[in-house]
Order: sequence, then structure tokens, then C-alpha cells
Amino acid sequence: MSREFLLEEKIIAVKKSHFEGVGVVGGLDRGCTLTKVLFSTVKDDEHYNLHFALFKNSHFEAGLDYLKEKGMVVQVPGAKLHVTGAGCDMHRELIKQKLGLEIQFINEFLTQGRGTHWLIGCADDSEICYPEPELDMSEFEGLQANNFLQKLIEKAKKDLGEPIEGQKFPCMMLFMGSGGGIMKIEENGMSDMVGGLWFAGRSFLGLSKLLLGTDDYDEILELASKGRRNNVDTEVKDVLANDPNSPYGQLPPNLPVFPFGKAVDTDKTLADLSREDLANSIVFSFAYNAFTNLALAAQTSKIPKLYMGGNFFRHELIRAEILKSVRLFTGESIALNFLITGHTGAIGAMISKPEDEFKYLAFMQQQAQQAPDGANSPA
Repeated sequence: MSREFLLEEKIIAVKKSHFEGVGVVGGLDRGCTLTKVLFSTVKDDEHYNLHFALFKNSHFEAGLDYLKEKGMVVQVPGAKLHVTGAGCDMHRELIKQKLGLEIQFINEFLTQGRGTHWLIGCADDSEICYPEPELDMSEFEGLQANNFLQKLIEKAKKDLGEPIEGQKFPCMMLFMGSGGGIMKIEENGMSDMVGGLWFAGRSFLGLSKLLLGTDDYDEILELASKGRRNNVDTEVKDVLANDPNSPYGQLPPNLPVFPFGKAVDTDKTLADLSREDLANSIVFSFAYNAFTNLALAAQTSKIPKLYMGGNFFRHELIRAEILKSVRLFTGESIALNFLITGHTGAIGAMISKPEDEFKYLAFMQQQAQQAPDGANSPA
């Protein structure tokens, strides 16, 4: 019965040696929109299979039932299940009642950094990241070689440095669920929250509900895949002459530059626009806003190794369009990967101990009493 509410489930194999000190190989993260369920099965003598299951919050109890049905590897008898997220704090008693386990709540600002570092560190990118989609760059043919774009690419290389093959850290990670933020993660596991997203997944669903009449992620992306934001957004050709000698350089004439700009350019109203075109514009407005924030943080930190994660990026349409812009404006200067799971918070809860949270809270209190100095948060 609980499986019918399952949005998706993914599995990766991880060596048992990475779970030293972990009492329960599993975790739970209920955010403001989705519930991330993490559980484990034994693959062989040396590996556990980690299962990443996803449910809507409206089916939270189904997610708990699913977790109970599947079970978890308990390495330490009597150990508590570690949980995180605002919803897990709100529903502590329901979780205990459903699962029959004592629970330990772990601060989600700690779990995101620890979970991301652990996941990237214990597996190859090919195992934990989406494969790069096939990119249709035909609309940009001949433009990559023009002087203006070449200068942008050269600047990106100078600002970021070249990615080093096989080097995982330091890296920048942008996570985007209901909320969002950007973390700098070091080799030793220390992380620093270097930025936040004012417009993230919850706002994306809210704006879609107002303009499209739906807040269902899959429906929004299905609409967007059939739409064309150029019918909604101001394009380069609307504001610049298509002249290779222009002081602005030659940019793709059909490249959208101002989301929803045609409402001003042509006095269009909602009644004049299709739901598909609106959805396309909404999706990419949020996607590009996220990426430009990440790129700026990377430029400031001079780190070319970037990850984007969280359930906003589940759909290939979003990932492909972001990568097209990356290739156009930065060439190969940025090594960008998309994590296959938004369960980094649940992973971080699983591997964290109560004393880690105490250290983190003490660190936060210390930071609040001092002027910001860009220090890193403890692992």
C-alpha cells in the first residue's frame, strides 16, 4: 500500500567501512514539501545498499510505513534512528509510534554539509551523479568563437583555475529543496555556508500554483518541456542589434535575458500566454537564478569543482539547460555535476552523533557573538 505513494527510489552500494560508528544505517528527513527516507540492505560481505526513497509530505505516514516494511541495518543494538528536518521535529511522536524506534533529532544545517561531504567522499561521481545529458548546442553554433564569449571563457578560467582531474575537494555545493543554500566543503569535512537562496523550491511551487494553477512538480515540468520561454521572456534580439561589431559582442539572438519581460515589451497578459510557455519561463528563472548564485560563490572562492543537489534538479530538462549555459559562457572551466539524490540531509543525520550537534551549536553561538570572519563550520 505504501509503495503506491513512492515518488522514486534510487540505490547506491557503499563499503561497510564508511559506516563505522553508525548505530542505525538509515535516516529520515522531512522538509517542508518532501520526505526523504533512507534505509539499507546488505549487498554482500563488504557493502551495504543505500536506498533513497522519496514521498510527498501529504503521504508522510506511507513513507514511515515503507521504512518499517523495508527495515534498516541496526549495527548497534538499541541505537536511535537519527532524523532531521522541520517536519521530523514536529512529528517526533508519530515517528516513534510508527517505527518503534527511539529517535535522535540532528540539526539540518549540520546534516547538509556532513551528508554532502560523506556522499561525495565515499563514491565516484559516476555513481552518485546524474550522467551528463546530450546537449543540443546547435542554436549557439559559431558563437562560441566570437570575441566577446571568448573573453568570458578566458575570464572564467582565470578566476576559477582549471578543474583537477580526480580531485573532489574543495568543492562548492548548492542544495535546493524547499529552501536552498550554498556550501563550501573542504577535504577534512569542514563546511562553510557561503550563501542562501531567497527563491528556492517552495517559492517555485507557490509561483507555479498562482500562474499555472498547479503546484505538482512533475506536472509543472511536463508543461515546461512542451513550452518555449521565448514567448514570455525578453530575448537578446529585442534589446540588441544582431551585429558582430556591436560593442556588446554577438550573443545568441534568441537567448532569453529578462524572465517575463514580454509582458512589458508587448503588453501581454496571462490570458495571452500558454501554460506551457509560462511553465518553461518559471522553471528556468529559478534554475538560472540558482546557478548564477553558485557561479558567483565559486568565482569568489576560486573553486571550479561544483555540485548542485536537491529535488528541484530531478528533471533532466533543468539539468540540460543549465549545462548549456555553462558550456556557452565558461567553456570547460567549471566542472559541474548534479547529485542523483536530495537525501544529503538524511545521510548527514545518519552519520552524525549528538556531540557533533553540540559542537555545531556552540560554534554557531560563538559566531553570533563575533563579527563574521568567514570561518568554517565544524565537520
